Amino acid sequence: MLKRVLQDMQREEGVIFVGVASSDGLVIDYVSNGELNFEAVAAMTSTALSTAKNVGKELGRGDFVQAIVEYKGGYIFITPITEKEYIVLITDKNANLGKIRYEISKYKDKIRDLL
Repeated sequence: MLKRVLQDMQREEGVIFVGVASSDGLVIDYVSNGELNFEAVAAMTSTALSTAKNVGKELGRGDFVQAIVEYKGGYIFITPITEKEYIVLITDKNANLGKIRYEISKYKDKIRDLL
């Protein structure tokens, strides 16, 4: 069932990869249109998630909500689901950021309920 939800998210224009990982960098599940190694993605994004949480605490910005990192070729969204799991969504450069953020918020609770 989790795979189906991830596939629904991946149907959004510009989305090439959607996955769920644990905060210690372990793969839970994913779908991909490309040749990404999600084990490596999960390991790297878990470090980014930890850093983002710590920066927010140190600067008094409150709880971490979402990171969007922009590159020449597209975007990476990192969104916590629980204290221990998070969504990684990777897009091409033509993705509609507002629509992607909406889709993540729409599916976040469904994913949490399936974990």
